[in-house]
Amino acid sequence: MITIAGRRDRTRPPTAAAGPVGAGAFQAVVLVTGMGLGLTAPFTAVLVLALGGSTTDAALTVSSMGLSLLIVDLFGSRVLPRLGSRWVLCGSSLIFGVGAVMTALSTVWVVALIARVLQGFGAALFMAGGIHLAVRLGQQHRRSSAAAIGGFNAAWFAGIAIGPLTGGVVAGWAGSADPADGYRLLFAVCAGVNLLAAGLALLLPRVPGTGRPRLSLPRGLGLRGARVWAVMGLAATGQIVRSAIAMTMVPLAGEAVGMDSTALGGTLFALAITDITVMAWSSRWSERHGRRPLLIGSLLWGAALTTTLALVDPPPLVVAACALGLGVTVGATWTLPTAMAVDLMADAESAVSAYRIASDIGMVAGGAMAALALATVGLSGSLLAATGVLLLGLLLALVVGETRMPSTTSAKGTPAHAPAID
Repeated sequence: MITIAGRRDRTRPPTAAAGPVGAGAFQAVVLVTGMGLGLTAPFTAVLVLALGGSTTDAALTVSSMGLSLLIVDLFGSRVLPRLGSRWVLCGSSLIFGVGAVMTALSTVWVVALIARVLQGFGAALFMAGGIHLAVRLGQQHRRSSAAAIGGFNAAWFAGIAIGPLTGGVVAGWAGSADPADGYRLLFAVCAGVNLLAAGLALLLPRVPGTGRPRLSLPRGLGLRGARVWAVMGLAATGQIVRSAIAMTMVPLAGEAVGMDSTALGGTLFALAITDITVMAWSSRWSERHGRRPLLIGSLLWGAALTTTLALVDPPPLVVAACALGLGVTVGATWTLPTAMAVDLMADAESAVSAYRIASDIGMVAGGAMAALALATVGLSGSLLAATGVLLLGLLLALVVGETRMPSTTSAKGTPAHAPAID
């Protein structure tokens, strides 16, 4: 169970801190930060191409954020929850904004790669501080941890969904002569949005940390048995689907069929809407009908779509339709392995920690595999390789079997999924 056992803030009573201004500012910070991330993440791959990089370079850049996420998840689990949430959220937006400025000023793709690694630290800080504050404010409003984090997810996902469509319009308007100029301006806008989020974070209630920060590896995660290890494999697969397929191969496919920035933004917006809808719906559905049917169905559906993109010479409308459909697979393979980990493991907090580490490894490994595939067999071959990854995930799902718990939150008190970081 996620517990926050902090000392009392003597400078401001807890009941005052949880007032309407604090709660409203918190939702605004989450929404604006989600917009900042969603503005640029779907366009990172095509930015690399516009800066003269190859499709292999694009895959490595997209997945490079996984390095910083992995570092934070490995060594920061006993640091971030013990820091004051307001300053963590402010700092996270500033770090992400600095990365956006670096990219906006870049003339070579390597700078964009370094900036994305830096942005990964900002994103990781935001997730830790945001969930910590959501739970604390929820306790003061007498809401469950699941309900508090559910509200956090709703604002976060809404911001991310707005990003691709807005980003496509901005990049298309400014990049009519040179696409690279449009994408640079988009990252500059992203920096401004994150500066706004940092300012809003200073309006949040002061929530002190829960003890002395300690830089160390997470305690024993309890990874025992073939089913648990198979779930970790599914967690890695879910991040490969999100990072390598949705954030790399789909934008590259749109670029290959001649989509401009506006059309590509609309395509990625459609994917985001399906993704977020499935993330919001799948956990509740799986409580009533089981985790495995939806997971297996989404993996088979995704394999059919990636095979279609690989074997057919699709017009832009077909690419957009496949992106819309792939959102089902992206959303289901993100939420359901988290729920399955919580179902199977004795301690829910350890389950989420193990899931996040496996997911980070999947992001890094998926990027490396996508880069290798793009360099050797091109985009069509890479999409067929992605089909193979989805079928491997299907085998892992069969090994895990059904894990469904009898309620929408586990008996351990942890919600069935964690927010996504692209």
